[in-house]
Amino acid sequence: MKSGIQKKYALSICVFLLIVFSLSCWGIDSYTSALTRDNIQKQQYAMTKIIARSIDDKLGTWLVALADSGYTVPEGVFHNREKAQLLLDQKNGLRSMFSGGIMLLDTKYEIVAETPYIKGRSGKKAVELEAFLKSIEENGLPDISNPYPNPQTNAPSIVMAAPVSDKNDVLLGYLVGSINLTSDYFIEEIMGFKIGKKGYLYLISKDRTLILHPDKNRIMKRDIPLGKNRLLDAALLGFEGSGETINSRGVKQLASFKSLKTVDWILGCVFPLDEAYEPIYRLRSYLLSASAFIMLLSMVLIWVLTTRITFNLKNLTAQVAMIRENHSDSYNNKISVQSTDEVGLLATTFNDLLTKLADKEHDLVSQRDILELQTIELKDALEKVKVLAGIIPICAWCKKIRNDSGYWEQLEQYICDHSDADFTHGVCPECFEKQKKEIEEIDRILS
Repeated sequence: MKSGIQKKYALSICVFLLIVFSLSCWGIDSYTSALTRDNIQKQQYAMTKIIARSIDDKLGTWLVALADSGYTVPEGVFHNREKAQLLLDQKNGLRSMFSGGIMLLDTKYEIVAETPYIKGRSGKKAVELEAFLKSIEENGLPDISNPYPNPQTNAPSIVMAAPVSDKNDVLLGYLVGSINLTSDYFIEEIMGFKIGKKGYLYLISKDRTLILHPDKNRIMKRDIPLGKNRLLDAALLGFEGSGETINSRGVKQLASFKSLKTVDWILGCVFPLDEAYEPIYRLRSYLLSASAFIMLLSMVLIWVLTTRITFNLKNLTAQVAMIRENHSDSYNNKISVQSTDEVGLLATTFNDLLTKLADKEHDLVSQRDILELQTIELKDALEKVKVLAGIIPICAWCKKIRNDSGYWEQLEQYICDHSDADFTHGVCPECFEKQKKEIEEIDRILS
């Protein structure tokens, strides 16, 4: 079945629009996806920086508070355990900061006093802190230790220590505060921060030890081998920023990393890609839905418009087909199209052609009638034509001819009856001489 001009017209426009819409949607999707992806990565890194700064600020604040308290420690308390214990018990501000407790140690790294008080520990050497306290003694500045598992709870902990000196800057001992990272309120607040449904934060040291992680079974373990998370490997070498990566468990993630300033740690903020880029997928879904709706609406509008545009043309075609089928009088076959455009001009031209065709047809009919009349006349004339043919019986002496009825006719009469010839009589020279002699002979005889 042949397609009408309207269908072809509508189909061509729809195919063109489909191509244009597809290319436009692809371009918009590519641009908006790249822009949104870049914005999401920047926002996630900005959030990571804010959280890292918060951790740095609080750790720095506590370290400064510990150092300031160290300046107020009297010289004599290192030789009087009761006074030392009383002094620590009165430092409520420090006690609220350091969840693991605070203590005073002398230059031999022996415990002078601690709060909360633990029976039997006074006078014992804090062997696990010896290397850390030696580095403070060398630098003369307060510092924060590397994380270590708490001996009682096995939870990740850190200690902050500030040197205590006399008026002559002679080292008297150390003021030490301990923090249990899994129970301290500000760390818990940060690590409990929800990022979407599956996103999370974690802290890792430069030696690949997981300090804090939502999966508590991984805390204080080095279970991320080199090469298993390329972006984390870059962060451990100094990279700060966001990017797409695959973690050591094979999960595709959007990860952001920021190094802390107060400690040699890295804060990681990770977000599964399917959830991180959900706005992109949602935008893409909206774009496809809107494009499909616009395309369907465009097809309907195209069909309506092409119907209006081709109405006069279809009307013209139908009238021409009717003229062809009816074969009626061309003078009465006039196409009626109410249009001033090209279709109207075509109808007017067609009507002019019909008029000229009718005139030609009328002339042909007239010529045909004349030809038919001339044919009849010619036939009649041919029927009247008489032809001399065959063997004609003629008398050898008198030259009379026998007709079809058996009568003998003069030669002249027979020829006149069987042809259009006529005779005029004359005499030939021989007959003239012959007749002359005969006449002279008769005259001679009569005289």
